[in-house]
Amino acid sequence: MTRAIIYASAGDPAAVLEATEIPDARTRTIQVEVRAFPIQTSSAPTRLDQISAAAQHVAAPGKSAP
Repeated sequence: MTRAIIYASAGDPAAVLEATEIPDARTRTIQVEVRAFPIQTSSAPTRLDQISAAAQHVAAPGKSAP
């Protein structure tokens, strides 16, 4: 399993960020990973920048992933 820091609700990042375990993708599932990096400015101290996403498809046994 992978551990990740999640930002599940709005608010102060110091108060709402939490660690969680992300299970491995199973057969016939798609696992999506999104990353967002905060930037600090005087006008928007918790603005998110550089958001990226990736998906991983796990094929059924005997099949190849697209």
